[in-house]
Amino acid sequence: MARRQLSRTMTANQPKMNSMATDMGKLFLDGMFSDLTINVGFRKFRAHTAILAARSQVFVAMLQSDMKEKTEKTLAIDSDPEVFEHFLYYLYTGKARKMSVATALSLLLLADKYDIKDLKSEMVDFTRFHLSTSQVLDIFVAADLCNVDILRNEALHFIHCNLREIMRNKEWKTFRNRVDLVDEILEYMRSQC
Repeated sequence: MARRQLSRTMTANQPKMNSMATDMGKLFLDGMFSDLTINVGFRKFRAHTAILAARSQVFVAMLQSDMKEKTEKTLAIDSDPEVFEHFLYYLYTGKARKMSVATALSLLLLADKYDIKDLKSEMVDFTRFHLSTSQVLDIFVAADLCNVDILRNEALHFIHCNLREIMRNKEWKTFRNRVDLVDEILEYMRSQC
């Protein structure tokens, strides 16, 4: 009983502390003590090599290589700058910002490329719950590219249940060129009969 009272008293008397995620978010936003510039399209992001290295072995390999990027302390990354800002924010805070399905799919691809497992898992969960006839083909393609079986299977099932409507979307014309994925849809439909 005395231990519970002491715990309550200590909690009540302690000053309100910022969370680690909040503090890391501030570090990301103000770039204080940054030692690396990441060029993404027309934008430059200031970053901390220690944070990138702590979050991704892919970044470790990039930052340890004997290329000019190491000596010049710059990296060039091919991504949409807005999506990359979401990506960096997640690397620093472990929290995803509010986003669209399109942004989530782009983050899924970045998470897969840079081997950020927790972000990849969050983006898979996010997209699984946002399946729609207008976006399921993009989700199916991303699931295929990132080898995410659970997302691929749910997208296949959704396509199977909504194929007539999906085929009316303008995205279907482009998607038809992905013969491997169209074959996978047809095989799935055959297995359901």
